[in-house]
Amino acid sequence: MGGSQPGKPGCAEEVRFAMKVSVVVPVFNTGAEIEALIESLRAQSLPRSEWEAVFVDDGSTDGTPDFVEHLIAGDENMRLLREKPSGWPGRPRNVGIDHARGDYVFFSDDDDTLGPEALERMAAFADEHRSDVVIPRTVGKNRGVPAITRTVVDAQREPALIMSSLAPQKLFRRAFLVEQGIRFREGHFRLEDHLFVSTAYLRATRVSTFADYPCYYLAYQTGRPHISQQQPDWHGYFGSVRACLDGVDAECRDPEVARVMRSRWLRVEALSRLRGVGYEKNASPSLVEEVRSLLVDRFPVEELQALKPIDRMLALLLVEGRVEEAEALAHWESSLSVATEVTSAKVERGGTVRIALRSALQPGSPLPRVTSDRVRYPSGAELLEHVAGYTRIGVELQQAKTKVRRPLEVAYGAEGESVATLAVGAEPLVPGRWDVLALAGEHRSRRRRAVQAGEGLRLPSRSRRVGAMALGFTDVGRISIRVQRFTPTSFARRAARKLRRTVLVPRQG
Repeated sequence: MGGSQPGKPGCAEEVRFAMKVSVVVPVFNTGAEIEALIESLRAQSLPRSEWEAVFVDDGSTDGTPDFVEHLIAGDENMRLLREKPSGWPGRPRNVGIDHARGDYVFFSDDDDTLGPEALERMAAFADEHRSDVVIPRTVGKNRGVPAITRTVVDAQREPALIMSSLAPQKLFRRAFLVEQGIRFREGHFRLEDHLFVSTAYLRATRVSTFADYPCYYLAYQTGRPHISQQQPDWHGYFGSVRACLDGVDAECRDPEVARVMRSRWLRVEALSRLRGVGYEKNASPSLVEEVRSLLVDRFPVEELQALKPIDRMLALLLVEGRVEEAEALAHWESSLSVATEVTSAKVERGGTVRIALRSALQPGSPLPRVTSDRVRYPSGAELLEHVAGYTRIGVELQQAKTKVRRPLEVAYGAEGESVATLAVGAEPLVPGRWDVLALAGEHRSRRRRAVQAGEGLRLPSRSRRVGAMALGFTDVGRISIRVQRFTPTSFARRAARKLRRTVLVPRQG
């Protein structure tokens, strides 16, 4: 491990300053992509004497450790620990905890970045409110992420809110982790982050959400292998789900809180894989059997009856062994579509991109009809009411060439109406065409579709300068944003043409 001892710096000098935050970064075959994270760390507003970065290499095979050491050679508050390969992120994160010296530990992935004020703001917030866990506002750079949109000091009182975020990219009070013995499960365990985070939620005195500032930018590098991309061994995967449920059952004393926490794994990890288009992608006899076994073994009918209509019907069908009807339900949901059109679009003077949209649900195949003498299935009206909510769309921009995606913030108005915003201060869009996409559905059944121009839509005819770029809307059969590098000469020519049209110039001679 590079000769370092837990709790000691990587060099011979003793710590002579108060360390506020330790950023722990597991590293594996990242290559040059880690450079963006290191630059974002160097840009932190928190004084360098008050934070450190502990990179833990998990046996990279591509020269990444040497590259990292070269990058951080001049940074006294950054160090690299070399570990034997474990193949999973639990071990390097635990090593990072053991070597951390800060009051708080923040876990970052090796290809993500932090906002410049992230460490300072999170630590100050945790200090002020004595929070054991702080869930920061996270922005997806090429993927959607659960949005923390409210700052809540005592978020442990809202289990549905905190259970929407089970990724490890959070601020944890180090003394809390040590005193409670909270560690990542090591070895081949698929949901080690879920188990770690949910255990922290259950044992913390205070869990807070912090949405006042975008702290963490979560990337998804296309072409780079991720554990989450691998087809799971479903028996092992649902063994991990069961371990998470065991933790809640053993430690949660409030039945309603326990129900909400358990429901998250039921809906997202189990049922969503067999809903809508997810059924076509994922369904196999082994998956269906593992989901059914989980339902029968761990969830009483009362908990299933508390689910939303589609989840409820699917769960009850599986419990009764009616697999063909569960498949028919998935086909019905996948036959539905949401048509979205743009009603107005503009780049405001301050640089904010604002797009107003209208969405409408388009029916597909006939509603499934299911009856039973043992349990009450949702009615057709309940199913339709459920899917009516699909018009609360998500909105993304997708770069036409690279397929990189940027989620937008969405505010909802009247039924089917929404406004998507790319705010000033967000990461700039790179040059090229960015198509506007709408996401409709739930969980893994969500689908992306290009949006069209609404009737009578008039797009702005001119681009507007935003920083070093010029942004303008275009309609090429789909609504897109055209991003070009700002060139002063083109804007000067436009200004000159406008001046010639408005100022009387006397004839010469």
